[in-house]
Amino acid sequence: MALKFIILFAGIFSVNATLPSFKDANDIPPEQVGLYHTEAFDRLAEMYTTEKPKNFHYVVKDMIGIVSSYCEDRACRRSVRKSAFEKVEFGKTHMRDAYPEDLDLTVKEHLESIESTIRSLDTQNEQEVIGGLTLLQDTLRETADIKESNKYVGLAAGSIAIESTKLWSSVLSNPDHPLNAAKEASSISGNLFHRNLQDIEVQVELEQTPQNQLIILFDVLGLVLFLGFPIPAIFASLYAFYFLQIEVVVPQAPTSKPSSLPSSLPSSKPSNSPSSKPSNSPSSKPSVTPSRKPL
Repeated sequence: MALKFIILFAGIFSVNATLPSFKDANDIPPEQVGLYHTEAFDRLAEMYTTEKPKNFHYVVKDMIGIVSSYCEDRACRRSVRKSAFEKVEFGKTHMRDAYPEDLDLTVKEHLESIESTIRSLDTQNEQEVIGGLTLLQDTLRETADIKESNKYVGLAAGSIAIESTKLWSSVLSNPDHPLNAAKEASSISGNLFHRNLQDIEVQVELEQTPQNQLIILFDVLGLVLFLGFPIPAIFASLYAFYFLQIEVVVPQAPTSKPSSLPSSLPSSKPSNSPSSKPSNSPSSKPSVTPSRKPL
């Protein structure tokens, strides 16, 4: 299943941020990556408490403004804007298919444990899952003799998992949450997607997985697929939230074995270096080049 988002090349506006600003998102400490993810969505929800977006174009524009508010210079803001307009393909729903072969074995086990803990949401409550994820983080943090760049990916993924579990458990359990209300408002407007402007393409074919687990998994997998770089992962999370709830109904009893998701795996990690003006044809690769962390 493929969906093409037509989005205006958004301008930047000022949005106050409570977390520290940065020139390069690669400098964010790994265990703070999830905090930036959740604060961005919390601020988006705050914006929509009193006024709902007209369509999804405005949602993306607003998120660009929020994420850009952490940037200290124009190059960083250009990188954020470019990250928002990349082709996003959710082609992996299992951690073993997302990380590279040469990743440290301990970090691989950590990522797979994160996945199994998230999938336990159907038998455990939110706090039990968060507690399990926190223990995993403690163990990896204290483990020595791991390449620093590999350890960064593992700890950043755990940070995203913890914060994403908090965020989406709250959002999906509350029909009146501002993000749900904003999504409903933008979908019933009859103009979910803006025409004749920048394309963002999302491809996803769902396995039989509860919605809350799937969105949280996409958050973590997006972080791993973008090699620990948080900015494009935030936008991937936004598209997963909107796409899954608006366009996809997961059947209660599938009639055939679920198929695997189509995927385009980035070959390198994004950086904050500005690039040329994006074309109107979506790319199968991330918009920026990795600087230090492995997949």
